[in-house]
Amino acid sequence: MEKIRELALISAVLEAVKKSMKIDKRQVAEFLISCAKKNNSFDDFIATLKTRKVNLPIDLSKYIFDVTKRHCNQVIPENTIVPISKASFDEPDIMQPEVGVIYKGRVTSVTNQCAFVKIEGFHSKPVGMLPVTEMSNDPGSRLLATDIVGVGQHLFVKVIKSMTASLTLSIKGIDQTTGLSYEEEAVIENTAPTGAFRTMRLSSPERFEVEQLMRAGTVTQNDLHDLAGDYEQISYSSIPETYFEIALNKTVPPFLQGLKTDKRKIEPLYVESNPEGSLARSAREASRLSREKQETKRSTQGSSKSIVGLLDDEAPSVIPTIPLSELPEWKRQTFGSFGPTLEKKKLPISDYESQIIDMLSKNRVFILVGETGCGKTTQIPQFLLRSGIAGDLMIGVTQPRRVAAISVAKRVADETNSIIGDLIGYQVRFEEKTSRNTKVKFMTDGMLLKECLGDRQLSNYGVIMLDEAHERTIHTDVLFGLMKELLSKDDRLKVIVTSATLQKEKFSSFFFNCPVLEVPGRTFPVTTSFAVTAFTDYLQASVNTVLKLHQTEEKPGDILLFLTGQDDIDTACEQIYQRSKPMEENFGKLIVLPIYSSLPTEQQTMIFQPTPPGQRKVVVATNIAETSITIDGIRYVVDPGLVKEMRYDPRTGMDTLEVVPISKAAANQRKGRAGRTAAGKCIRLYTEDSYNNEMKETTIPEIQRSNMAMVALDMKVIGIDDLIGFDFMDKPPTKIIIDALDQLYTLGALDEEGNLTPLGRDMSKFSLNPQLAKMLIMSSMLGCSEEVLVLVAILSVQGIWYRPRKKQAEADAMKARLNRDEGDHMTLLHVFREWQKNGEREAWCKENYVHYRSLKRAKDVMTQLRQQMEQFHVPLVSCGKEIIPILKAIVSGFFAKAARRYMGTEYKTIVDDHPVYIFPGSALFGREPEYCVFHELVNTTREYMRNTVAVDPRWLVELAPAFYRKASPLEMTSRKRADRVNPLADRKSDNKDRKWRITEQRIIRI
Repeated sequence: MEKIRELALISAVLEAVKKSMKIDKRQVAEFLISCAKKNNSFDDFIATLKTRKVNLPIDLSKYIFDVTKRHCNQVIPENTIVPISKASFDEPDIMQPEVGVIYKGRVTSVTNQCAFVKIEGFHSKPVGMLPVTEMSNDPGSRLLATDIVGVGQHLFVKVIKSMTASLTLSIKGIDQTTGLSYEEEAVIENTAPTGAFRTMRLSSPERFEVEQLMRAGTVTQNDLHDLAGDYEQISYSSIPETYFEIALNKTVPPFLQGLKTDKRKIEPLYVESNPEGSLARSAREASRLSREKQETKRSTQGSSKSIVGLLDDEAPSVIPTIPLSELPEWKRQTFGSFGPTLEKKKLPISDYESQIIDMLSKNRVFILVGETGCGKTTQIPQFLLRSGIAGDLMIGVTQPRRVAAISVAKRVADETNSIIGDLIGYQVRFEEKTSRNTKVKFMTDGMLLKECLGDRQLSNYGVIMLDEAHERTIHTDVLFGLMKELLSKDDRLKVIVTSATLQKEKFSSFFFNCPVLEVPGRTFPVTTSFAVTAFTDYLQASVNTVLKLHQTEEKPGDILLFLTGQDDIDTACEQIYQRSKPMEENFGKLIVLPIYSSLPTEQQTMIFQPTPPGQRKVVVATNIAETSITIDGIRYVVDPGLVKEMRYDPRTGMDTLEVVPISKAAANQRKGRAGRTAAGKCIRLYTEDSYNNEMKETTIPEIQRSNMAMVALDMKVIGIDDLIGFDFMDKPPTKIIIDALDQLYTLGALDEEGNLTPLGRDMSKFSLNPQLAKMLIMSSMLGCSEEVLVLVAILSVQGIWYRPRKKQAEADAMKARLNRDEGDHMTLLHVFREWQKNGEREAWCKENYVHYRSLKRAKDVMTQLRQQMEQFHVPLVSCGKEIIPILKAIVSGFFAKAARRYMGTEYKTIVDDHPVYIFPGSALFGREPEYCVFHELVNTTREYMRNTVAVDPRWLVELAPAFYRKASPLEMTSRKRADRVNPLADRKSDNKDRKWRITEQRIIRI
């Protein structure tokens, strides 16, 4: 008897040590018990441990000492006979199961509508029917019984009906781990001593031994309670908890009282003009087809492409280093050169140089509307430079896209016979080429906004030119308000707002009724044709139209095709190239050239080269070709009427790229591209009715459909406290502003009064979104900033994985070898470290199927971020081989993007119960941790979590107390009522994909 009790004590202590210290050694438990027995007081016990250089959490030490002393002082009653409780599931003392009692059983067979369960412990071996309606608390569930339980699975079932020869069973409301109803557990939880843990469960051999002793009268139920009950006193801060549940913290800070609403009740921000129209249906179908293609491609490639990286104004100009021999044939011909670069020509705006300088001399601000191709972007900065109107100060020129800022800067530097970075420079995110000699600085609008943080008066600039203002990016709209404020206070600064297509009266009215100058471009007549009926597959219709034009149009002239994104562009280019090859003999060669932001510079310049005689080129582009760049020689435009835009959903807090119809203004701009050098044609792949009745007049400004958290933080730093009352040209919905402020509050960037915190000020210093900035700053406090710096850099560039068609199996095997169990972030970190260990060699990348240029780009970004951290005095420290600090740093920034496992492979976001799945290329795919945090959602045929790590739910409460809290016992009980038994595959099934597995004790929560 004493031996059994000693074993139970060792088992209890060993379990506690294992959970707290991750040490599973019996010798350790025996040593600690021995120390506890030798000391009469807890203080002496602690002193003994310290002399042995043993450091234990105080709550664990207290538990070990108390349970050991109780064990030593117990007096076991002799010859005590205890009847078997009905809660025992082995040998009931009755002949037949009773209604209302819970028993243990095993599933013997399953149909679609029910399962049959043999109740154990009865000589008669009764079998009851478990209907599918008694398996789920959800009355609307459409799951079959075969989806929920499997043959051979052990269940706790309650008898709800008993007839002469049949039993009806239920598993609703029963905890399948303890065998208790949730009502019973609620009573236990509410009356038990306060503590974070439920009673420790004995192992099966221990339970068997103790129950045998109970039947023999050797131990009592009180003895059993003593062995298990003390564990409840251990704090959850040191030992993991199986049933630790979290809930959203719905406390509203004072500055948002009366303003914040339930996100689930927020209506969508964007509503189509005619959601049931043919163009809207075409957009939805295009989104669906695009998602399916992306899912097929990415599930096999396992690439990790950031959503941010898909946007033209954010994506770094980096592509993988892949041997030309391994590229598709159509891509090989996009490298190199097929003709001389066009010489500089006199542009229409040249005739307006003196008028522009005169107008700026007489006015603080004016609007210039110049048609695309007139030369305003490249020539006006040179006019200003030659005039000396800025004096000793710089001329700042903003562009909505980084590719335009870089390419225009290089073009102007070339035309002024200067070196880029000297007289003419540029600055985009993570890349800057300027010097003390720089007089004209091209930059993205976001970079100018960042300059306002440290110098609200922009004292280094004499003239600011806001180019492509019609794009109405979120940063441009904020700059409009800031420039208007500066103009009213500072007589020094002058501003030019330029655009190809603009609501000139609206802009003039906003800027103090300033004058407007209109500059015509070189335009020729353009004929327009519409589709008779709407196309279902816009991509296939576009390819067919391009090939038909090449065959039927005898006049020389190039073709411009507008598509929605890189994936569709690559698909169309390959199809056009392959299908045009047989036509070369009769119709001449068709040169296929893509253009999108992440294309390398040497490939981008190919579109500007003149087409060789007897050939024709087709440029396949995103909306970047509408106004940002001008391509000479275009005579035919194919316009499907669609564009990919970023849409923010405040209900989920997620940004998604959606294919949507373009506006009439964008459609007319696309049409105008065909008439720059000669009379042209515009083929619209949508009906005239769609143009007249479905398209909006102008594009919805980005500020009215985007997440404002990043610009809201910048505005707070600049000193703009009243965001709702700020003078926006088009005021964003109040709910977007409130949502942005709420995000900043939960991140710790704002205090309860809405004022900027020191953390928020530090976050604004980095060229990162608030989540990444918080993650980077917190990593320093957690002692892992060196590691998180690498992660932030990699997450800011294109995907690192490379999977050639002919070596897919090898690439998959290599990626599997590099994967880390903790998730994708740790995998990315591991890859980067391995690359560094191997001398940062390109050969290592090729051997491991990793993109060399992506890692090089990440290293460049890391270098810039490191400089910023040193500049802002953020300590750089390493956590060595520790993992938890890194995971906590990730949680500190991305806690709002947390998901809990629902059932099987399905997860639900904690913030709104939105169904999501682990991305097939993820290191966590097939592992399904209970809780995870993700970087972004990608909407293909399902909504997939991209860049995902497994986390402990306690970290969410610890690191985001304004967002989460620990659930109360009643909330936890309510949560358990939604538990469903994890389906178990039938080992006798003919489905080869099913593998026999032991029943899991862990419950899948739904």
